[in-house]
Parts: sequence; structure tokens; C-alpha cells
Amino acid sequence: MDIPVACTLNQDEMADRRALWQRIDADVVERRRLDGRFEVVYAPTPEVERLLPLLVDAESVCCAFARWQLIRNLEGVVLAVSGPSDGVAALGREFSIE
Repeated sequence: MDIPVACTLNQDEMADRRALWQRIDADVVERRRLDGRFEVVYAPTPEVERLLPLLVDAESVCCAFARWQLIRNLEGVVLAVSGPSDGVAALGREFSIE
């Protein structure tokens, strides 16, 4: 069964979620589009370490069509998002990736 490319949040929930993402936006080191996915690299600040796993868990529910991964490496904490091309493109715009 295919999962529809859609977010299940209402407008108020979306505004609250965006506010949480904005709290760690200053910690972004790099944003990149790759083949079939995008990645956002965060500095491993205490706020990122606290919020990013919670946000990824929450996004995995409301945007279940995408695969949300956290990778810790020498670059920092990498958020990798993959899935259907139209869904990844829409999510990429939310993360300022064109």
C-alpha cells in the first residue's frame, strides 16, 4: 500500500512545528540536495541534540511518506530525508532547499 504524499498537520499544528524547526535553524551548517533526497547538517549543539530527534519522530508520523534519518558523523548531526520525488521536493522547500 502506498502512503499518500501529504502532511496530516492542520494549520495551527504546522505553525507550531515550524516554530520548533526555527529554533535550531541558526545551527544549520549546510543544506544540500542529493539524488532522491536532501540533507541538512546541524552543528551538534545541546538544542539540536535535544530537539532534532523529537522533530524527526514527529515528522515521521505526519509526513509518513518520507524516510527521516539522523546521522551523526564528523560533519555534525545530519538530517537525511528521502522518499517520493514530489514529496521530497515539497519538504525540501520547507527546509530552504530548492
